[in-house]
Amino acid sequence: MPVSIGAHSWQKRNRAAAVSPHARGVLALVVTTLLWGATFALGKIAYAVLTPATLTGGRYMLAALLIAYRWPGVNKAELRHGFWLGIMQFACIAAVYQGLLTIEAGRSSFLVSTASIMVPIAGFFLGRKITWKVWLAAIGAILGIALMTDPGRGITPGDWWTIFSAVTFAVYIFLMEQARDLPSTARLTAVQTTVVGICSALWMAATGTFHMQAFQSILSVWPVVVYLAVSGVLTILLQGIGQRTVPAPEAAIIFTLEPVFATIIAWFMLNETLTPLATAGAALVLLANAIAQWPTKAPEASESPKP
Repeated sequence: MPVSIGAHSWQKRNRAAAVSPHARGVLALVVTTLLWGATFALGKIAYAVLTPATLTGGRYMLAALLIAYRWPGVNKAELRHGFWLGIMQFACIAAVYQGLLTIEAGRSSFLVSTASIMVPIAGFFLGRKITWKVWLAAIGAILGIALMTDPGRGITPGDWWTIFSAVTFAVYIFLMEQARDLPSTARLTAVQTTVVGICSALWMAATGTFHMQAFQSILSVWPVVVYLAVSGVLTILLQGIGQRTVPAPEAAIIFTLEPVFATIIAWFMLNETLTPLATAGAALVLLANAIAQWPTKAPEASESPKP
């Protein structure tokens, strides 16, 4: 009996050890997209009482406070990378929220996901070797997104804001990859979140919404703002961890799951409908992700990041 228990315990430890750093990175990025997916519908809900500036400000000023305890020990490299990541993330979030004033939550998430094709193309021109399955997955994902966004509808100002957000998000993915060798993802998250919080406060001041009445409006939808703040910290942290072992082009394909999650959540929370054509597009995005993750050779193991 003791022998069988010991053998069983050994097998469990062996199975846990068999999960590669790359697989854990993929899982972290999938959870990131799930958390992102809810932010589109919640942003639309918050617009009943908030402007894009007050929503962004309330979210990221609170997020900066939540992660502020990780500031001790921040080094120059983390400050530099965190600053530029924060600038790009602020541009991405601000543009998304501006676009959400005039377009649906599901459509917004689809357009942001066009970054999935921008990243491999940019990587190719930067001299990177992009595998055939990443190219195939990127093309499949962009076709799926096109079906989901109803191409016959035309382009609106809200769409242009969101396309700009996709461009900044593609840049952000590359910047995050460059920061993967930094010693602490948590400290990088603290710096980045603080930069976004400061930029958001400046945006509120520039639009004349940095006053007590605006903060009272934020408190009126505090459950939404708290979720967005907590998810803001977690997604930055999880993306940083995930991209330590997942290359930027592959990460961009995983992020195309975001509109699938966002559409399901928007259907549940906002009654936004999904046409048969959009359903086919969602299935194509899922297929593209399966292609991107199809095993070829075992990825090289890397050291796990410090918290």
